[in-house]
Amino acid sequence: LTFSLFTLYFVNAQENVEEIYWNENIRDTFFGVKFGATEVDVVEAFTKKGFWFEKNSDEFNLRSCIGFWFENSENRYHSFGGFDWSMTRVYFANNKFYEINFLRFFATKKSALKYFDSIMSVIESKYYMYEFPIQDNEYKSHGGYSEDGKFVGISCISVNIDERTFYATILRYSDEKFDTTNEL
Repeated sequence: LTFSLFTLYFVNAQENVEEIYWNENIRDTFFGVKFGATEVDVVEAFTKKGFWFEKNSDEFNLRSCIGFWFENSENRYHSFGGFDWSMTRVYFANNKFYEINFLRFFATKKSALKYFDSIMSVIESKYYMYEFPIQDNEYKSHGGYSEDGKFVGISCISVNIDERTFYATILRYSDEKFDTTNEL
């Protein structure tokens, strides 16, 4: 059984709630590919949509998985869910797509928090969300689960890049049932 940092937050959030609310259905298909698709299928689908990618490991992700970075090659931002995003990260474990993160970077904390609130109002209209405890570089964090292991989360964080501080709003979807240990 694999636990993410968000899962631990969710368990902690449950302690303060009398009843747990599960979402009936959380999105699992993005740009034409569904959780469980292979790396090749995801790259093919995203590049057909005009994205380019760079294969990196993700220093922010505590799980051992491979991250792809997708950025629209024609515009500074790309759209998902009616919002503009700076980049999208896609994660694989054992060659299976299991997580996607939409990120938008800002120069000010105020701008990032405003974006978070705008997205949160849309997300809350679709999903029941719990407020998670705030960690060191976080300002806000919420998430929700479905009984079949799907997760949706949104957070606002600070990130240090080349000795500069940026602020990011991150929308995350994942399928927690995938084994992310990358073991045979």
